[in-house]
Amino acid sequence: MTEYETELILSLNGDTFADLKNDFDRLLQSTLHNMQKYEKNAADMTIKLQIHLDEDVVKDINDDGYEEHRRVLVPSFVHDITSVYQTKQKISGFLAGQYELAQDHTNAYVMRKIEHGQLTMFN
Repeated sequence: MTEYETELILSLNGDTFADLKNDFDRLLQSTLHNMQKYEKNAADMTIKLQIHLDEDVVKDINDDGYEEHRRVLVPSFVHDITSVYQTKQKISGFLAGQYELAQDHTNAYVMRKIEHGQLTMFN
């Protein structure tokens, strides 16, 4: 995810949760390695995703050039991935930023970059 992306699809199939998927892959590899090393034949892995929707107010410039304020919901996502096989490992992550919760043209929820109206005197 880069700071220039204006919309993030909220799906495990895209790149929005790349950190969560990378953390899972790292912990899976570590778990399998340690299971083999310590001769364990069973393990449990758990993914926990906490979702927070915080209200915020942003400034916009309307079509007439006047400043107006609007309320937005700003989502954040915190993940914990746990592996247990007599030894517990955990990797945590956090996803939040200058994005509001919105729906795209297919009515799927996305995180859309919050635009703060006029950025230069030429807009």
